[in-house]
Amino acid sequence: MIEIKLPKYSFAPSEIINGQVEWSNLNLTKRFEARLMWYTTGKGDCDCEVVDTRVMDATPPNGQLKFSFVAPVYPPSFSGKLISLIWAIELVSVPEGDCVRREIVVAPNGSEIVLHGN
Repeated sequence: MIEIKLPKYSFAPSEIINGQVEWSNLNLTKRFEARLMWYTTGKGDCDCEVVDTRVMDATPPNGQLKFSFVAPVYPPSFSGKLISLIWAIELVSVPEGDCVRREIVVAPNGSEIVLHGN
């Protein structure tokens, strides 16, 4: 089991995103890659970008590690009728490739921008 724990899920630009990875019963995992990323959903092509990565050693089968990122200024989280941009923390175990993702909001005042009329 792999889990991403965050004390909150909404962040203003330049705010520190502190989190923790917890795992149990992992025998092969040598490291984790925590990724701060965004992706789009909706009509048309889906885009995604990994903005920052933290590599953490994880040799025991059970444990926890802390990580932090700085919330980017741009692009903000937004939601519209045709397209939405979603920020997330993604965690990948290496070499297995198991992946978990926790969605977050990165926008002014920590509130997703809601677009009307797109």
